[in-house]
Amino acid sequence: MKTLNTVILFSAVAVGSASAALTTTTTFDGAGSLVGVANWDNGLPTNANPGLVAVTSGSTWTTNVWTDMAIRQTGGTVGGAGSATMNMRGGAALSGNKTIYEIEDVANSAFGYKNLEVSGQLTMWNQNGEGQELSLLAGYATVGSLNAISSAATSTINIGDGKLDIGIVTTLGGKFSINMLAGGTGEMVIGDRNEAALNAMRLDFETGNVGSITLSSNLGASADGYWGFFVEQGWASIGGVVVTDLAQFNIVNDGFATTISAIPELIPEPGTYALLAGCFALASVMVRRRR
Repeated sequence: MKTLNTVILFSAVAVGSASAALTTTTTFDGAGSLVGVANWDNGLPTNANPGLVAVTSGSTWTTNVWTDMAIRQTGGTVGGAGSATMNMRGGAALSGNKTIYEIEDVANSAFGYKNLEVSGQLTMWNQNGEGQELSLLAGYATVGSLNAISSAATSTINIGDGKLDIGIVTTLGGKFSINMLAGGTGEMVIGDRNEAALNAMRLDFETGNVGSITLSSNLGASADGYWGFFVEQGWASIGGVVVTDLAQFNIVNDGFATTISAIPELIPEPGTYALLAGCFALASVMVRRRR
C-alpha cells in the first residue's frame, strides 16, 4: 500500500511541471548582437515581448549582461566574438519576470551543430531577485564553465530532448537546479567540478524521462561514487519527490565518468496512474464489503 500511495504522489507533483514554449512577438534578423535593438523587427526581446531566433545568416553573439530577456531559438547558431561570456541576471527587480533562453531546434536532433556556444563562462546570478532559466527542449548547446552563484531555487536548467555540455562548474557556481523534463530523452554532460561545486545543485527527473546526466571527472579524478553520494544526501528527486534509495536510479560508471538516470519503470505513464488508482479504489471497496 505504501508503494501505491507513493506512485500517486509522484503523479500529483510531476504533472504540468514541464517547461512551456515561449510565444514570441519579435523576430531576430539573423546576424549581430542579440541585445542590439536594431536587430529585432519589433523591439528587444523581453518577458512582455519574447523574441524568436529562427535562422542565423552571419556572426551572431549573445553579448554580456542579460536582464529581463526572453528568447526562443528554433534554428541557427549563436556564438561569436561576443559570446565568450554570458551573464543571465534575472528580470527587473519586483517584476516577477525571469531571464529566459529557450532552445528548441528539432532539426538538430543528432546534435550536429551548436545552437548556442558560450566559449567562456555562463553566469546565472539572481541579481534582482527574480531568477533565470535555460532550457534545451531540442538542439545542442555548449558552455565553457558555469558559475551559478545564487540558489537552486532561482537558477534553473531544463533538459527535454536537447543536449548541454558544460566544461566545468566553478567553485561556488553549483547553485542551480536541473529539471529532466517529462518524456524527455536529452542529456547533460559536466566535464568536472571545482571543490564542493555541485553539492548545492538539485536534480529532478520528471514523468517518463529517460535522459541522463554525466559527470566526466570529479576534481580531476574518477567520479565513481559521486552520484551515489549525491542521491544519499537527498539532493535528487523523481517527480518532485526526494528519493534517497539508490535502487531507483541507474548509475553507470565508465572510466573516470559516471552517469545517472531514473529507472523508467519507476516513472509510470499517466495511463498507468489511472489504472493504479482504479485498482486501489476497487481494493478499498472489497475490503469494506468483507468487513
